[in-house]
Amino acid sequence: MKKIILSVLSVFLLSFALVGCGTGKAKEEVKIGYKGTLGDDIEYKVVGLESTTKLEGVAPIGNSLYYEPQDSSNVFLDFILDVTNNGKKDFNPFNSLEGKYIIDGAEYTISSQAEVGGEVLNFNVIKPKTSGYVHVYSEINKEAISDNIELQLVYGSDTQSLLLNKENLKPKMNKFNYGDVISDENKNIEISIVKGYTTKKLDTPVQGEYMIHSYEVDNANSTYAILELSILNKMTTDLSVDDTISVSTLVGDGYHYNGFMIGLSDDQTNFELFPQIKPNQNKTIYALIEIPDNMLNEQIIFKLNAFRKANYIDLN
Repeated sequence: MKKIILSVLSVFLLSFALVGCGTGKAKEEVKIGYKGTLGDDIEYKVVGLESTTKLEGVAPIGNSLYYEPQDSSNVFLDFILDVTNNGKKDFNPFNSLEGKYIIDGAEYTISSQAEVGGEVLNFNVIKPKTSGYVHVYSEINKEAISDNIELQLVYGSDTQSLLLNKENLKPKMNKFNYGDVISDENKNIEISIVKGYTTKKLDTPVQGEYMIHSYEVDNANSTYAILELSILNKMTTDLSVDDTISVSTLVGDGYHYNGFMIGLSDDQTNFELFPQIKPNQNKTIYALIEIPDNMLNEQIIFKLNAFRKANYIDLN
């Protein structure tokens, strides 16, 4: 009799365990290139995980929107997905993706935005049978971000729990060297990587008659990391540099600093914000990224976003 009771009890406990296992999906540890689905129609591939002081598209378009943390001591933790919409309706991650990051027991609510054609944070949608990047981000104090992070992602009735290890999710390094040339698909634009260096002040190669034209860092305890480029425009129309490329740096353990672009005037005596390059013109362009002095001993890598690709150049 005891054997029968124990057998029945064992079957009951096993059934309960199986039911319990079916109530939620197991946590999955993801790496660069990890592939998954959201619901029935959305496929995604993991691109990377970044800590950034400014969230914007691969190549900003004109006055495209961008976000910076409300607290200057915070960064955005940005989980980047390459998403394909196989359904029949627009996919708007801002309205349909919910969830949170869990770091050492603390919870941070996420926001999600699609990046289409280089434009992000403009409430974009990914249309049926097309692809785009999706940024899943939250504002977090940079000191609170640890190596192991859990992301709970909710899409309709689909709930996923992903384990994000920073070491496994560093962006792929398509490394370039000084002297290399990057071109668009039709070779209408050529970007030559001239050199990279650090300085407190950038002067023009040729000084004006009455004035020294230069850029100095805003903070006395900061230094510019500068990536110097030469860009050739082979098109028949003017080229807006800010619409074409953006440059930032990855410093130390992936901390991301963003910069701005200036161009050198034709007579080399002045700098131009929002530089334009005329047809068949070659112009010197500088990307200026302000980095705290206490980070200068860390590894500094320029991240050059051009033609929907990220290119990496090691300053050191």
